Amino acid sequence: MPVDEIRGFLGTLSIAGPEGGDGIFVTLSNFTPAAVEEAGKGKLKLVNGRELYAMVERARRAEPCPVCGRPMQLDHSVRGWWFRCVAPGCLGKRDLGSDSGRAVEFLTEAR
Repeated sequence: MPVDEIRGFLGTLSIAGPEGGDGIFVTLSNFTPAAVEEAGKGKLKLVNGRELYAMVERARRAEPCPVCGRPMQLDHSVRGWWFRCVAPGCLGKRDLGSDSGRAVEFLTEAR
């Protein structure tokens, strides 16, 4: 994520008037060293793709495999988000589509 995006976001926060540290910038990729440095000056919290995935893993509910009933694992490919069964020999899976917001919503909604 380039530093210009961080500077723009910090500018928007300063217009809105929140205290330092009230902003969170999330990306599915990574931040450049310059972006990390700039965010530190503005006390902006950064969340990269790996950290976001870890947060989702901590918050997610278990999804049983439609074939064998064992827990499935969240995964992502060029075709989108999906669950796949990790049981040996089982080919169970569930497509969540390409919308990452839908995947997060599905994982965190109450049963």
